[in-house]
Amino acid sequence: MMLLGCNFSCWKKDLLKINGFDEDYLSPTVGEDTDLMWRFNHFNIRFKSVRYIANVFHLYHKRRWSESIVTNNKLKKQKIMNKEYICLNGIQKGESK
Repeated sequence: MMLLGCNFSCWKKDLLKINGFDEDYLSPTVGEDTDLMWRFNHFNIRFKSVRYIANVFHLYHKRRWSESIVTNNKLKKQKIMNKEYICLNGIQKGESK
């Protein structure tokens, strides 16, 4: 199952376990959702899709191509290769667990 940031639900304790969203990603287009999903999967944390059954509020923004998308892709690949399952720039800053 794919995780979309606006269409998923999880337990707070599980989000805290992986230190939340990784704020190293520069744009919301690439990395945020797939990184979270990859880290959840490592710890066998289950999340639930709430697509079509939860209220979602989304701020309109144009989709755009930028260099940050390329940077995000490189960052994501690096984190996977280094097996960084708990981010250092999430809820807690700079702390390894």
